[in-house]
Amino acid sequence: MSGKNNNEKENDKTNNNLSHDSFFKKAMANKYVAREFLEAHLPLEVQNRLNFDSIEMEQESFIEDDLKKKFSDVLFKVKAQQEESEEDAFVFVLIEHQTTPDYWMSLRLMKYVLLICDRNRKQGYKKLPLVYPVVVYNGRKPYSTPRKLWDLFEDPTLAEKFLAQEFNLINLHAIPDEEIKKRNWLGVMEF
Repeated sequence: MSGKNNNEKENDKTNNNLSHDSFFKKAMANKYVAREFLEAHLPLEVQNRLNFDSIEMEQESFIEDDLKKKFSDVLFKVKAQQEESEEDAFVFVLIEHQTTPDYWMSLRLMKYVLLICDRNRKQGYKKLPLVYPVVVYNGRKPYSTPRKLWDLFEDPTLAEKFLAQEFNLINLHAIPDEEIKKRNWLGVMEF
């Protein structure tokens, strides 16, 4: 018998996870470690877009609507290989370090991606940056939670169709008056 109760065992596990998480963040703060990690784990199509000499680790936090601060684990800003553009193009690599499976991880990553894009828009960029999300997992349980945002929806196929294509534009000026007049109740709003 180890002499530790369940709370003490849970605290040990939490402290171990926190120390591994902070070690991971500190290691990734070193440009050489970061470059080697990115070169080892990013697909070639992403690597080919990057100027690895320009890697910058960003200290990033996001404020949610409920005013809670949300921290991404590691966010790298890397200049894209020179393209024909008026402004510098960047690719962000967002890395989340996990020791337990998180069912909502793909939603959380998408929120971070959108917040990064919105931040760049507010900074005056004309185009949104590419953001490549990565989850580094070192837990003991198999990582069996959804890895695609669409899989979190009741109908994944329709969710992907709705959200990954152009939004539905109803241009009232393009609808002929005769067609609008056919709809007694809705036509009043459309006219």
